[in-house]
Amino acid sequence: MEAWREVNVTGGSAHLVVPGGGEQSVYRLADWTDSQSNLSLHADNISATCNQCSLGGGSASSVNGTGGGVEDGGLQFLAYYEQLLSHPNIKMRDDLMRYLTPILVVFGNFSNLLAFVVLRRNKLRQHSVCFYMAAYAIANVLVLNLILGIMWLCFVLERVYISNITDWGCRLWTFVRNVITYSGIWFVVVLSVDRFVYLCYAHQAKTYCKLFAAKAITLVIVIMLIVVSIHAMWTYELQPQGCFISAGQDDLHIKTWPLWSATLYSYLPLTLLLFINIMLSASLCLRRHRQRRAQSIGGADDFALTTLVLSSAVFLLTVPATVINMVDIYFPSSMLSLSLIAEIELAKKIMEILSATNQTLLGVVLLVFSRSFRQELYAMVTAFRLKRRPKVYEMGTVGGASPGTSDRDTGTAGTSANNGLDTNGRSSSACVSSRNHIEYEVCNSSDMVTEVTTV
Repeated sequence: MEAWREVNVTGGSAHLVVPGGGEQSVYRLADWTDSQSNLSLHADNISATCNQCSLGGGSASSVNGTGGGVEDGGLQFLAYYEQLLSHPNIKMRDDLMRYLTPILVVFGNFSNLLAFVVLRRNKLRQHSVCFYMAAYAIANVLVLNLILGIMWLCFVLERVYISNITDWGCRLWTFVRNVITYSGIWFVVVLSVDRFVYLCYAHQAKTYCKLFAAKAITLVIVIMLIVVSIHAMWTYELQPQGCFISAGQDDLHIKTWPLWSATLYSYLPLTLLLFINIMLSASLCLRRHRQRRAQSIGGADDFALTTLVLSSAVFLLTVPATVINMVDIYFPSSMLSLSLIAEIELAKKIMEILSATNQTLLGVVLLVFSRSFRQELYAMVTAFRLKRRPKVYEMGTVGGASPGTSDRDTGTAGTSANNGLDTNGRSSSACVSSRNHIEYEVCNSSDMVTEVTTV
């Protein structure tokens, strides 16, 4: 399957449409092209409409257009882009995207849905820590399906990514994507704070580590992310390189808001996770805190170690992706080359996969480190396996008289039995069998069925 790209010039603006959401490499390549030859990819320097350019197998000179063709700036950019697509690192990046992403999506959905179902059972749903983990599971499922899943489908089916279709779609999708993506790390932050307070501050835990407080804090996090992300509705635009903040906007608000949002999205939660994990580790290691934990509200709790492992994994797997994104954004364009751009793109994809691994670990971490989770999972599984079977009781008498028979009747029956016949002339053994062989079948339904069989 050859990679393809489409250049579309409509309404005075040029859009390089990239399937699968890989517009960042186009953006970086456009900057490098400008720095090398002072050329621009904007509509002012492109005078034609290219309906489709098969750059994976064709050449830049095969572009068909109207109105005199594409000028030198557009042709040189397309030639550079064709070389970038044929680079081995870019092909490796595409292979990682094609084969690893569906594995992460399938396994992550199973892991998070299993964790959510078990955490919402009666014995666990009353704990604040379980509510945070359930919210984190939902956030992971949304990221895996709405972001990674759709990106993979657009890449494999060679369709235009959602944010590159229309200008309003660019703004709306960026807003929704930011809220969904960065809610998970904040859920892990408040989860770690919850366990730290539970271990070290028993009196405050009676107020903070409650289900109502967990619901209120989760709502505050969602509202905070909506407020921080809403700026995408008026700052992002569909540009030639993809869906980005327009470089021509000189408003101070436009310049400062991305830094402020990046701080709340990544820098602040990662910093908090680092310090909280250190304090949580110290609390678990100190013997007096272990004793306090056993005596505090709710009794012994094995979710503290689970929280430490989960938050540490989130921190370690998210930091590399954050670092490589900062390198990609702030690296001087004048120092770039095609090989360096390809290497950065491959490194970004590897770090992105590592970061996406966070969305698959919740169920595994709970299964390995939480005894309460394993017990509840075992109870849930055995509840499905146990099926009450109908019971059959057989009552029989080998010999003798039937209950309730008087002495006189017994004597008469006994006299007749001595002769081998009953009063009606039948065999005495057949009489006893017909009178005492009774079979009862008890069914496990609301209606009890009793079957009496007489031989």
